[in-house]
Amino acid sequence: MTEQELLDMIVLERISALLATQQKSAEEKQKELRLISQAEALIQSLPMSDSQILSQYINYMAEQLAFEEAFLYRHGFIDGIRLGKLFNSL
Repeated sequence: MTEQELLDMIVLERISALLATQQKSAEEKQKELRLISQAEALIQSLPMSDSQILSQYINYMAEQLAFEEAFLYRHGFIDGIRLGKLFNSL
């Protein structure tokens, strides 16, 4: 195993561990899926000219995905600080 492969494996394990702490409960997932289904049904019933509601829905979905990325970035930054402190103390 090369150094790069080892580093990739460590990063992937850390991301998996962080995402595991962020997991939603089954009830939260069902509520979210129900809201998404309702929103999709509403959007499908709208005329194509009503793009404002569609735009709001797309923005909402993008914000949901961005939350996960920001969470990972923030924790990656914190991990970097911790590693820096560890290396300085050696």
